[in-house]
Amino acid sequence: MFIYISKLIFYNPYSKVFPAAGFINNIGVSISLYIQTNCIMRTHTCQLPVPAVPSVFINKKAWLLFTGLLFLLLLLTQEVWSQDVLVGLTSNGGPDGKGTAFSIKSTGAEFKLIKGFPDWGKTPYENLLLGTDGNFYGMTSTGGTFNYGSIFKVTPAGVVTVLHQFNAPKDGGNPYGSLIKGYDNNFYGMTSVGGTNGSGTIFRLTAAGQFSVIRQLAGASDGSAPSGSLYQGSDGYPYGTTQFGGTNNAGTLFHV
Repeated sequence: MFIYISKLIFYNPYSKVFPAAGFINNIGVSISLYIQTNCIMRTHTCQLPVPAVPSVFINKKAWLLFTGLLFLLLLLTQEVWSQDVLVGLTSNGGPDGKGTAFSIKSTGAEFKLIKGFPDWGKTPYENLLLGTDGNFYGMTSTGGTFNYGSIFKVTPAGVVTVLHQFNAPKDGGNPYGSLIKGYDNNFYGMTSVGGTNGSGTIFRLTAAGQFSVIRQLAGASDGSAPSGSLYQGSDGYPYGTTQFGGTNNAGTLFHV
């Protein structure tokens, strides 16, 4: 049985996290790196070499300036070795055979099952999104009330809140991508089927949990069957692609 494992993300519960400028998986490693900016000198996980006190007499101010500059240089260049936690998804398996959310330390130790997916959603694809509230957000491709998937929030402790159940004829279904966070702090995503035209939808979910469809794809005019995730452009627009539809029924590239 094939089991899809999502891209893993670093999670440090003791520090704020910000996305790095690049992604390690661009060179073939399926890990999206997040930088912990405020853990240095705060926990035992950070290791910085301490310069030895010189045995010869030097000017005190010059020495303080030298060590200060050296410390700043170390902050900019030193790799921080920490026991960060990697968090990801599997598309199958687990207690109910419907996929799992899991964590494992960056050393390979302490693998933990955060949550197994039961009837409220199953078969998650793509990745979790770490919110600014410290919780993880994701989607399942099937399961739920209408068996078209769901949007959920899960805490690091494994407490799940279902934010939306997809109902294909109305708002789409079977999402095969991840949520993204827009510049307006809302979440955006796509469904591969359903909607009023049966070609999939693009939706928005506010931080307060209010769901709305912002585009009902129409097939020939703007594409159908979007797959994967939206991309947040620097111009403020989410960009995406469809597999089919458009003028030549070969797919489209769009922004909303």
